[in-house]
Amino acid sequence: MRKILSSKSIGLSLGLILLAPCAWAEVNFSDSDDGDEFLALYYGDTQEVESATRAPKPLSRVAENVTVISAEQIERMNVHGVDEVLNRIAGLSVDFAGRDFNNAAYLSIHDSSYQQVAVYLDGIRISKATDDVIFTNMVPVRIIKRIEVIKGAAGSTWGSALGGVINIITKDTGEASRPSGSLRGSFGEYGSQDYSGDIAGAFGPVGYYLSATGQKSDGIKDDKAFENNSIYGKFDFDLSSNMQLRVSGAYTAPEYQISHFPLSGYDFDEYVTDRSSFVSASFDAMVVSGLNLHLNGYLLDNTFILTDIDFGSEVPWWKDRDEQETTGLNGRIDYHLGKQQLVAGFDYLRNKITSSDELSTAPAAKLSEETLAFYGNDTIAFGKLTLVPGLRYDRMSDTSDMTSPSLGATWLAAEHTLLRATVSKGFRKPPIVFTDTDNGASWANDQLEPERVWSYQVGLETGAARFCRIKSTFFYDDVSDAFHWDADLSTYDNSGTETRKGIELELATLPWNSLSLEMNFTYTHTEDDNGENGYQHVTNLIALYDNPNLITVELSGNFIHYGDLEAPAAYNPVDDAVLWDISISKKIWSNKELSSEIFFVGHNLTNASQYADELRANCGRWLEAGMKFFF
Repeated sequence: MRKILSSKSIGLSLGLILLAPCAWAEVNFSDSDDGDEFLALYYGDTQEVESATRAPKPLSRVAENVTVISAEQIERMNVHGVDEVLNRIAGLSVDFAGRDFNNAAYLSIHDSSYQQVAVYLDGIRISKATDDVIFTNMVPVRIIKRIEVIKGAAGSTWGSALGGVINIITKDTGEASRPSGSLRGSFGEYGSQDYSGDIAGAFGPVGYYLSATGQKSDGIKDDKAFENNSIYGKFDFDLSSNMQLRVSGAYTAPEYQISHFPLSGYDFDEYVTDRSSFVSASFDAMVVSGLNLHLNGYLLDNTFILTDIDFGSEVPWWKDRDEQETTGLNGRIDYHLGKQQLVAGFDYLRNKITSSDELSTAPAAKLSEETLAFYGNDTIAFGKLTLVPGLRYDRMSDTSDMTSPSLGATWLAAEHTLLRATVSKGFRKPPIVFTDTDNGASWANDQLEPERVWSYQVGLETGAARFCRIKSTFFYDDVSDAFHWDADLSTYDNSGTETRKGIELELATLPWNSLSLEMNFTYTHTEDDNGENGYQHVTNLIALYDNPNLITVELSGNFIHYGDLEAPAAYNPVDDAVLWDISISKKIWSNKELSSEIFFVGHNLTNASQYADELRANCGRWLEAGMKFFF
């Protein structure tokens, strides 16, 4: 089923996008209403979401179930990795590979598989193309401006994203000649260290943002050592009053022990080296008032090495090496006129993969795949009602083409009550190693088709109580053509089915004497093609006392009940416990040019156990402290 996407196809995409009716200039609907003001109480006066339609728009016009985490929230947490941030979001489950110092984790939305969640860093898909896994510990947490999470099928905007999308947006460049930035360092038990610095400013028409991070730990449990040094840079060039060129790049290379298997006759450790580098260039222009053009191209190189070492001999017996080269090009036009915002765009992606076992004489497997997609959506405001239709077409080289429609709506039912509803069709493309019978795995199936889903969501968000915001979302995902392992033929086919349904509940209070509370609860019931039923529920509790002139204290608790499908009894799971973390920050001094603070973090304060698999048990209580300088 191999198809070739020719240069003519790519050229045609460029022509279509330039003729279609991104957004560098900010989009603001002219009829700002009480819905915007109500949501601003909790998200800030200028909060917009861009991941839903690929162009910024106010939250009151976003029909999807979206959660936004800001840099200010991340700063208060004093965490080391993205997974720790995501673990607090309603509807999102983080399956840690033995919760440790920035160890790897598998991400799930509404009990989806981790391969069904797409993760982007400034528009670059950063998953491993071999099996669609993403370990976000490769992303330096200090460079993040905000994280936007779309829960549910996002096919009409992002393509292969059956479970949802996590879009990580990096910090802006500076605008002033006098630079601003920060320096920070922390030291904790088990030799855990985290040092970073960043700086932003401008030289005339050139703005810049630079960041460097170094992390190291001897391992909190089972000697799961971690080490990573990373750098990131971004430069903006103002070409004129309405045109801008942006260039960014990064290098990151975490090395760590991911697994520990103390099993009789099967005792070994697994180690990961995950080196990544990318460079990206984008061009933005306001063609005419209300019409914005965005073009972006990027190159991503990733080398992922997984090594298995026997306990007794300490000799490696498996060393899998996957080298991935990703080339991407995308563009969009955003047209805003009064009560309407049209977005039309294209995505082109090419992956080249070389996979080998360094300890084997077998020749390396070479795989490649291409995807060319066109999408469009419209946001139409009718006073208190907003309609958001969307459509995307994906042409893929190794499987059938997919068309993904969606329709969403928001309605300001009362002064402080907003209703949201969406229906969307989505899919998950099989990884190339699943379908390439010449170069893929021995069990590859060239007839394997994408998994498909119809996703339905209805939600309500209200501030009628005035002192708090309450948000509830009901979801139902009907998955067909799901990947199913055929034991007789030793391959995957599309005979599987799955349904996932449940509810998210969120509550957030307004600050009272500097104290605020948050709670979210997610219940998911899953039934698979074997007729097995299981459920999972997750609760997060966050208490914040934020008085910068005195002290800032954030206490967070995470509770999980896995259910039999998520954690079979044979894995000896431990759940129904709360893991409590605390972060305390105290400002030391502050003036117009410099400020500093000390902080203390306590992990798993009650020394509780919570894990789905006894081979990936969480670590116990451990403590750390550090200092920050801002200039």
